[in-house]
Formats: sequence, C-alpha cells, structure tokens
Amino acid sequence: MTMSANQNQTNVPIDLLKKYDRPGPRYTSYPTAPVWSEDVQADAYRSALKNAGADSRPLALYCHIPFCRKRCFYCGCNTCVSNEQSRATEYVRAIADEIDTTTGLLGRRTAVSQLHLGGGTPTFLDVDGFGILLDKLHDSFEFEAECEKSIELDPRVTTPEQLDFLASRGFNRASLGVQDFDPDVQDAIGRVQPVEQVQVILKQCRQLGF
Repeated sequence: MTMSANQNQTNVPIDLLKKYDRPGPRYTSYPTAPVWSEDVQADAYRSALKNAGADSRPLALYCHIPFCRKRCFYCGCNTCVSNEQSRATEYVRAIADEIDTTTGLLGRRTAVSQLHLGGGTPTFLDVDGFGILLDKLHDSFEFEAECEKSIELDPRVTTPEQLDFLASRGFNRASLGVQDFDPDVQDAIGRVQPVEQVQVILKQCRQLGF
C-alpha cells in the first residue's frame, strides 16, 4: 500500500480488496464463533473439566463482567448496558456459584498462575463487588506468588479508589481501552475520552506498580 500525494488517501490494490472483502469471525474471541455448535452440551463440559483436573499445570482464569454504562458503537462483546449496581452484585454472586461448580469438577487442580477480568467493563463493579469476587476466587484457588493478575480498564469510569483496591489485591497488569485519540473518530465510535483522561489513569497505574 502507498500513500497518495495529499496523504489523506491510501491506495490499495484492487486484488487485495477483493481478497479480504468477505465476512470473518471476530479475532478477539477464541475459539472463534464459526466453530461453536450445539453439539457440545453440559455433560461434555463437565467431562472436560474433570479431565482437566488430572493435569498438574497451573490454571489461567478468566472472569467476564458484561456490564457497561454505555455501549460503544463498535462493540461486539457480550455486554449489558445498565446503571444499576445491584445487577452487577447479583451477577458476581452467580459467578461465585459457578466457581463452586467448577472447582468441584476440577478436584485437586487449584493452582493459578494467571487471572484476567474482562468485559464489558470490569470497573463497572464497585469495591464491594470486587471484594466479593476476589474473596471467592482466593478461597477456591491457590494463587502462585508471581501470579499475573490483569484487568481491562475503561478510563472514563475507573476511579482511583478502584485502582488502589485492585493493587492491594495483587493486580499488576492493566489493559486500557483506547481505539483512537482523534476527537472526530472518538465521537463517531461513541467513545469520547481525551488523551489527558487516559494519562491520569495510566500514571496512577504506574505509581501503583502495574
């Protein structure tokens, strides 16, 4: 690809456009959507967890927090737009029940080397919600001393109190959602967050050792 003289257009060969002008699965999910089917039922899932319990390697855990205060126009994730904190608390308690079911099937395989909270917007949870979730995880699994604990952050809604709490619970990695810093692009995609707003969150993360 080459830039045009005015630097505002990109010249792409027509053969390349035709090659990639077709539907494809979202690259951020694995397994990708086309391989999912109704053939895998609950019994198969339970059996897979029991078989995984025989492995001695540490686990990597992912907890999905599907809540957002506002949907970004480009989003394709499993989310629920809401301003009711009580819904998130109820959801966290449901995760706790699922943790009990999962650990019961995994048996003695409880060591954890990685934990990631994604979404949605995990910082939709308040400190109390995080406390319920993290207490349950630590009661149910054995986290290694050098465990990587990461979380996705929305700079628009994440508070200093939340970051302080997460750091106190061992979180050491953060992913800040930034699609573009161009104000026109941000307005077009429904994700307005000035660079200064992102810098504030980034600076605090660094100060806390993330």
